This record gives sequence, C-alpha cells and structure tokens, in this order.
Amino acid sequence: MRGSPTETTGAVGATEVMAAFQRLGWGVAATDVQHDLGTDLIVQARDGRMFDQGDFMGVQVKGGPSWFTDPAADQGWWFYESGRDHLDAWVAHGLPHLLVLHNLETRTSYWVHVTPEAIVTTGKGAKILVPANNTIDEDHLNELLAVAASPRPKNVLEGSSWSGAASLPPRHRLRHALIVPRLIAPHPNIGYEQPIGPEQALGLLVQARVHAYEQFASQHKSVPALTEAATSKDWRWRFVARVGHHLMTGETEELSTAVDGAPDEACRVAAIVVTAAGLIEVGRANEALDLLTAELARDKAEPVDHAWLTIQRVRAYAELGDLEQARFDADTVQRIRISHPGDVTATAIAGVGASVLFDTADLGTWDLKGLITGLDTAVGWWRSQTRASALSHLTDRLFRRWAHDTSHVIGGGDRVHNELLSTAITASYLGDQSAWRHGISLLGKATLLLRGRDADPDEVAGTLQMLREAGDASTLKHAIRRLHLDGPASAVTRVAATMSLEAGTRTTTEGNLAILRYGGDLLEAESADAAVVWLLSRTEEGQQYVEALAAVLPAASPSTWRTVLDHVLALSAVPDDISAPSWARVVAKLPEQVWTEGDACLAGERSSRHALPLRRQFEAQAVAHNPSLRTRLLDEAEAGSLSALAALGDVHHIPSASVHKLISRLNSQIEEKIKQAESGVMSMRSYDAAEMLVFLNLHYPHFAKWDSFARLIQHPGVPGSDKQRALQRIVQGANQLTEEAKRVLTPAVQITASLTESKQGIFATFYPSSSGAASELLLLLRPPESADLDTLLKMLAGQPQDRQWAARVAGQLTTTSQSETAGILISLASDEHPSVRSTAAAQLAYLVGEGIAGPAMSRAFERCLDDPGVSVPNAIAHALATFSQENEVAYRVLSRLRDHPSAQVRAVCRQAQSHLT
Repeated sequence: MRGSPTETTGAVGATEVMAAFQRLGWGVAATDVQHDLGTDLIVQARDGRMFDQGDFMGVQVKGGPSWFTDPAADQGWWFYESGRDHLDAWVAHGLPHLLVLHNLETRTSYWVHVTPEAIVTTGKGAKILVPANNTIDEDHLNELLAVAASPRPKNVLEGSSWSGAASLPPRHRLRHALIVPRLIAPHPNIGYEQPIGPEQALGLLVQARVHAYEQFASQHKSVPALTEAATSKDWRWRFVARVGHHLMTGETEELSTAVDGAPDEACRVAAIVVTAAGLIEVGRANEALDLLTAELARDKAEPVDHAWLTIQRVRAYAELGDLEQARFDADTVQRIRISHPGDVTATAIAGVGASVLFDTADLGTWDLKGLITGLDTAVGWWRSQTRASALSHLTDRLFRRWAHDTSHVIGGGDRVHNELLSTAITASYLGDQSAWRHGISLLGKATLLLRGRDADPDEVAGTLQMLREAGDASTLKHAIRRLHLDGPASAVTRVAATMSLEAGTRTTTEGNLAILRYGGDLLEAESADAAVVWLLSRTEEGQQYVEALAAVLPAASPSTWRTVLDHVLALSAVPDDISAPSWARVVAKLPEQVWTEGDACLAGERSSRHALPLRRQFEAQAVAHNPSLRTRLLDEAEAGSLSALAALGDVHHIPSASVHKLISRLNSQIEEKIKQAESGVMSMRSYDAAEMLVFLNLHYPHFAKWDSFARLIQHPGVPGSDKQRALQRIVQGANQLTEEAKRVLTPAVQITASLTESKQGIFATFYPSSSGAASELLLLLRPPESADLDTLLKMLAGQPQDRQWAARVAGQLTTTSQSETAGILISLASDEHPSVRSTAAAQLAYLVGEGIAGPAMSRAFERCLDDPGVSVPNAIAHALATFSQENEVAYRVLSRLRDHPSAQVRAVCRQAQSHLT
C-alpha cells in the first residue's frame, strides 16, 4: 500500500513545529489522532530559564505549499475556512490557540493567535491573516509567552455598553444581536464615522434604532439600506433586511425564506428562531412548532443554539396547551447554564425554562428559589434597564404635558416607543413569552396614553391588535371601555374584524375574549355572528364565554338571535348563582321581536330549573302569557321580593290591594335603609327599593307614600348611589307628580341639592353624589330662582359628574336661543369627559328637535353628531327617541346615526324612527 502525500505533508509539518517549540524549551504533547477535533498539539510554556509558567495553549498546524498561495501583500498569508467551524471553536476553546502555517521548504513556522478581533467574516465563511513576521523562534519568545498567558476569552459585562462584547466568536454574534443587542449594536454616542457589519445592523433593528441604521447606510457604501440589503450577495445582510421588514410591517412570510441558503448552522438557527417567534406572536404556534421540531430533529446545532431552539419550542407547546411537553423541554435546557456559564444568552435561556417550570407546576410544588435564581440574569437586568429608561422618558413627557410645557425636544426619536418595543422584541427572540407579553402591554399602554379621541382609528386598531396578540385582557378591558365611550370606537370594529377565533392560542384567546366581552357592541354583524357560534361552543369552559356572548349578541343578525334563544331555552339546569347571572344577561340582551308566544310559555315552564337570576329573566318573558305565574310573582313581591316585582314588568294592572301592600313593603325597606345608614352599616342589593317605590308612586298616585323617600334623600348618611336612580326616575316622570307629592318632595329635594353625603368603606370613591340629580328635579318642582344659577356655576367647576348635572340643569334653564345658559350648554358639549359631552349633547338634541336652538347651538349639535365615541351619539339617539310624534329634524338625525358602529345606537335609531313617521 502507498501512503497519502497529504498525510505525509501534514505529519512532517506537525513534527517540525513540535521541534520548534522544543527548541524553545517548551513541553509539547501531540493530541490523539483518533480524537483530533482541530488541535494538533498542546504546548506548555516555559520561560528562558526553563521554569514552567503553568500556561498551556493549543496549536493547529497546516503544512505544505498549498497554504501559501494567497499572500496578503507583504504582510503574510490568508487562511480561509468555508464554514468557520474551526476558527470559532478555537476562539471558544478553554486554551488560547495558535494557527501555524509551516513552510516545508524553508522549515519556517508562521503563527497567529486566533482571536475574535483577528477573524474576518467573508459572508459564508471567514479568514484570518497569518503574519509573515510571526515565527516560532527565540526572537518571538515574549510574544508567544503572552499568548500562552492570555486567559480564556471572557465577556466582561461592566463597561460593555460602550465597547460591546468584542471577545464573542463570530458564530455567536447573531444570537447575541437578537437576544442582547447592547453587546453588538454600536452605542448611540459612538457616532457614525466607522461602518457597521450585518450583526451590528441587526442589533440596531432589534433596539428599534432604525434611524441610526439609516444614518450608517447613508454615510457608508459598505452598509446597504434595508431595501438594498434584501438583494445583497451576503446572506447576513439579506437576513437583516428580512428581520427589518418583519419588525416594521408585522409580516412573517419573508422570514422563512431566510432559512434556505444560510451559510452555516448558527445562521440557520437564528433564521428559524426569528421565524418561529414571529409566528407565535401572531397566534400561529402550530406552524412554529412544526418548524422547530423539524430543525431539532436535524440535531446539528451547537449546544447553546440547540437550547435556543428548544426554549422556543417550549413557548409553542405552552401556547398550544401541551404543558407536559413544555415542561419536559424546559427542564432539558436547564443544563445549558452549567455547561456555558459565561454565555449570557445561555443563562437567559435557562432562566426562561425555570420560569416555565414554575408557572406550570402543580399547586404547592413551586420552586420559588429556582425561579428567582433563574431569572436573575444579565439579559434580564439589561432588559429591565431599557424598560426603566422608557418609563422614565414617558414620565417626563406626561409631566411636561401636565406643566403645559410647549417646548420641543430635538432629536432622539420616540424613545418611549422604541425602548419598550425593544424589550418586547428581545424577549420574543429569547423565547420568553411572559416577558414578551409584558413588553407589549407596556408599549400598548404608553401608545394609547398619548392618543386622544381624534386619533387615527387605524393606528389605534394596530395598538389594540398588539394587545390582543399579547393576550392582555386587563389592558384591553380598560382601553375598549375608554374607546367605546370617548372614541375612536371604530378602532374596536376594525380589530375585531381581523380576529380568527378558531385559530386562537392560549395567549390570543385571552385577547379575543376581552375584545368580544368589552367591545361586542361594536362588531359588524358578520363578525358578531361568527363570534356567537364560537362562544356557544365554549360556554361550558367558563363564565367568561357566557359574558362575552351577552356582549356580542346585540350586534348579531336576527337569525343568530334565534339560534341563541333556542340554545338558552334548551339549557339544562343552571342551579348556581355564579353562572345564572351571566345567562340572565344573555336572555336580557335578546330583542323582544325574536320571542314568540310559544317561546315565552316554554321559558315559563322551564324557569324553575334555574337559579334565581336566570329564573326571573325567563319569568319576565312568560308573565304576560301566564296568569298563574303573574299571581305567584305578585305574591312574592308583596312578601318583599324586589326581583319578583321587577319580573312583573308592566305594573299598570296590579290590583289595588297588591299596590297598597307593595308600597308599604317598599317603604319599610327604605326605613330599614335609613336605620342602617345611621348605624354605619352598608348593604348591597341587586334591586333599588327607592327606585321601585318611585315607579309605583308615579303610576298609582292614589296609593303613593312619599314621606319615607323624602327622609331617605335628605339623610346625609345615605350614600348618593341609593338616591340617584330614584331621583332620575322622578325627573323622567315629573309630569305625573301630584301637588301633594310636590309639597312633600320640594323641601327634601332642596336639602338634597346642597347636601354632601357620607362616603363609607372601601367603595367610597365609587359613590356618586345625588346633588346634581336633585338640582335638576328642583327646577321641575318649583319656578327657577337665582340660587339655581349659583348652583349651576358651582357644578361647572366640579368633577365630571358635577359637570354632567350642570349640563342637565343648563338644558332645563335654556328656554330660548338667547338664554344665558345656552353658552354654558354649548361649552359643555365640547367637554373633555364623554359623560359630560353626552349629557350636553342630549340636551342640545332636545332643543334642536323642539326648534329652540339658534345657530350656535345647532352648530354645536352638528359637532356632537361627529363624536368618535359611542356615548354621545347614543345619548342623542335616546333624546330624540322621546319625541312621540312626527318630527322631521329628529328623523333626519336618526337616519344619520343608523349606520353608527354601535349596535346599541343603531337599535335605538330604528325603534325611534318607527314611531316618528
């Protein structure tokens, strides 16, 4: 057999390099050929006196003429590697490494210390210059000793915000740019004099510093703009372009194309992680799971990259509800902290795994120490630092707004948005679903906080979409309520139209439910119908689905109403007082026209199987068709059941004896309420005894008893919440009051109008004042006095509720277009609070409909019609619905509102128009 020339050349080269070190007096050991993974020799350094230094280094030898074919001018020779594996391995090795090119003809060995700084990336691979003046001989003993004494490269964290992590091997840079960009991206204060590479560009994008990237691109030809990077020959720049496109548009399709053509495994892993993270963010966790599982099956990623893929799969499993598999994978990544303690991305990955293990543990088995220890990582600190910076800038911005500071801060961009976005991006690329959700939540809140009711609906919808995808139900609840009241309400309609309910994950389902539950009134009919079908199939999974069903129902089509009615009539027993109120709200939201007499009778027959709240709703539908049920409800009401009285509905034909008993019973309950207030006891009731007493007193004036009610409203110990609705009921039926009733009520109402009620207990801040309602009623009980104007001016300087009542009082006092109070009403129609605007708009609607309004009031009313929320148009529709005969102005305005995004507004307009023609 003949030996290989290559083998002979390599062996001779290694032998002669070994001899060169031995001539220096160094100890040399050749590695086992069977286990050679890129290191030929291990050498032990000795000084000139042959004392061991305790330092070792690895040596890789390349011998023969082929290694000297690519000279770099007179500087030396380039060593190329197509895949970068060996160069990166030597950098990451526990020993410093030399690459030696040995010239067999001259028997000269040329060396270079392999460091991250010396490696030059070529795109697919890398190269390193071996200097011609670095030789293994006595002349370079000091330099060789310095290399041997150099420690294993470590990431020095303190001070890294300026210099980054220069010692990172090139193959690790993409991962660090995506998870901890501060170590890769140039510091903002460094300037733009030096060009940046693709890893630094990627870090800038992950930090949301797009403007800085554009500045580098404009000043350096080697830095392509994002549009140019998409067609670069260098895969890394193409990857930068795809990531940038995703971050700025939310589109995920182009990300997957980056996987193919990746020059090495590290790049491939980065592309897969970014793609999977993007898919999970938009609720496509099943696709992400397939992608990650296929890559893990290839089993070619290095340890930290393998853990990175695994933690993203943990995220996908958890989103799809497979918590057992998620826990298994989360446990496997814990070992990466032990094997790679110096890699900040490795410890962060392990920390996310610890968090998942804690969150999914059985009750009582939580490892709190493991959680806190696991999350205490450098990556976590830096993300917290970025978040704190953003919130600090937000606080400054809000303070300047409060201080009416009109100065402008030049430069810097929107740091609040960019820094909060960066915390979310880095958390997502790490695989930390919880931190990503928190980052998106803060970003959404900060964005909405700086938006007014005249904001672009599409921009607001985009923010709601982020919150929906992050499953932030709490923030969505408050945001949608605000948008519903104040606008732009159409933003809710737009985001609801994009939801794919069936494809929801654990996170997105929470967001979907929040939008349906708090914004259901604003859904288009098609979206509402689809939502009802989905909700009906899941009502057994929790009360929140039933609550969402009740919210969405008014926006659905008549055929869907019929489907829901059939469903509730077929319900098996709902015996608990937790679910029954939710189903009762569903029944209450069904329009009257969907019920047939047969449905009502069936509801009466099946009512007894349900708990009280749902039973009463069924009975309220059946009572008109069931005399025996009506008699039973009347008996229960006489015995003190306010819920039975409410279920009776129409009280116009109650027997006289029953009316007398009911009024006496309600007066007794009111006296009890006064005694409780005097003793400091608070009581919570589902039904308002005072309001029901007012209702019966107005309809049956011959049996009316007002004395207890008068004592209630003027008592300072009774909260305003126990008075307000009853007072409003009297305002609505003031024309039914007898002179005797006015005589009893006037002094009590006068006292109430100037009263400050006690505010008790933990609910003190929620108690409304009754003085506004009393002030309005007082105007109806006696002629206006100068004191009424003083009261009005006092309310104008108060809280929103006070200004709301000021609008009602101003409406009562405005009898002509020249009235002094007309200007007040016009001003309140532009109030910053929606409840004030809606009340003023309702007063203007009545005045316009009556023909009292002049040009100024008419113009103010036209502006009210364009209010972007729901509360103002809804108030206008209800006000115009009070006209009982043909009114051309009212009909025209109602026609304009019939296409409003709110189903509630549309329903009021349809019903009102039916009796105005």
